[in-house]
Amino acid sequence: MRDVVFDEMMVMARACGRVLLAGYGEPLTSPRCLSLLRTLDAEGIEIVMSTNGVALTPRIARELTAITHLALIGVSIDSPDPAVYRDLRGGSLQRALWGLRNLMEAIDDPDRVMVTSIAMDANLHTLIRFPQLLAELGVRRLNLQALHDYNDFAAAQRLVGNEQGSGVLAELQALCAATGIELSCTQAERLRADVDDAAAARRRFYGADRWDPRYTRQCHVPWEIPFVDKDGRVFACCFAAASNARPLGRLGPQRFNEIWLGPDFERFRQEILHGRSTPEVCRKCTVAPLGAHLFAEWAATIVEASVTDDLVSISVRNDGKRSWAADDEVRIGTAMPRDSDSPLADATWLSPNRPATFREPRVQPGGRATFTFSVGTAPAGATAAFEVVADGRCWLPGTAFAVTIAGAAPPHGRSTRRRRGPLRGPRSAGPGSESRR
Repeated sequence: MRDVVFDEMMVMARACGRVLLAGYGEPLTSPRCLSLLRTLDAEGIEIVMSTNGVALTPRIARELTAITHLALIGVSIDSPDPAVYRDLRGGSLQRALWGLRNLMEAIDDPDRVMVTSIAMDANLHTLIRFPQLLAELGVRRLNLQALHDYNDFAAAQRLVGNEQGSGVLAELQALCAATGIELSCTQAERLRADVDDAAAARRRFYGADRWDPRYTRQCHVPWEIPFVDKDGRVFACCFAAASNARPLGRLGPQRFNEIWLGPDFERFRQEILHGRSTPEVCRKCTVAPLGAHLFAEWAATIVEASVTDDLVSISVRNDGKRSWAADDEVRIGTAMPRDSDSPLADATWLSPNRPATFREPRVQPGGRATFTFSVGTAPAGATAAFEVVADGRCWLPGTAFAVTIAGAAPPHGRSTRRRRGPLRGPRSAGPGSESRR
């Protein structure tokens, strides 16, 4: 990665406070990897990284664990069976386990390490050997990842119709519980459908041989997580990057906001909202479910904002297809991170992470909803981020804003000078995520 790409990526990292270093390739093969991680660390940016483990020498393991803001290291080991691992990875399981052992001996907190495995037809039956092995190494977390079938080999490894799959997952879950291993799944809905109900899985995720324009992919990633490769090319997601499909810009010649807020990315987002225009790369993806897109139904724009003393007032236009009623639970929610208890919470809020709902009895498409909430006691300089959320459904892109306590706190410990600052760029929930109260 050239300096011009990394420097522009740092602009993004400072804005969102988090970087995921993963994708296709091994980051520790870059001689600059550790120094770049330290640069992120010095800025206080949370880092999550993935490695195959084979480069985790004792020295590198110690240096990695010394990086304070490296919150999670995912070690990708697709099978505890040496022959299956070799067939899938083309390498030595013992080498990967050697690296994992070095990491566990150096780590200060075992919860900073997670072993990840892609659940495939070739390896599923071997995964029940993992819990005992990981427990012996001191690993506490195991994650099963859904298969991204971006090539013919991956497509042949689908679990749909695997007759032993449901029993294997149940046994794995029981063994993890017995050995103190926390088991998690990404794209859990598809994984369960694959092994429990093949017909539902095909209908919900894989579709028919011919694309049905009544549906699209219910994916939120193009609003949420830009994927940047080492050459600075920006893609809608890691699946598009793996397929080298439709790059939407390139850092270096372009600044990040020119790409993220630019016409090509916006066109891609609008195309995925409707089945008749769904991008080809999205039609081939099987991770996001098929159906009507939530952002065609739920959309909003902040049109006016004001702060008077301790009262924040936000006027939001309903840009979606449906009206908002009280039981839709459209609210202001805390963001960055979402659903976190806010330092500005007041006793009048609905909850520490939900300041308010709208005041009107009903808001038609095109109409305006008014949200008002008080700001509680907080020290000068305290900042909290917020977004509009339809609870249980999705966060509404483009509705992020922040409230910052300004000036010195008065004698009674309550600042009345506050300002609103926008958080630029469209944002939404990640794939398959739901808001919670």
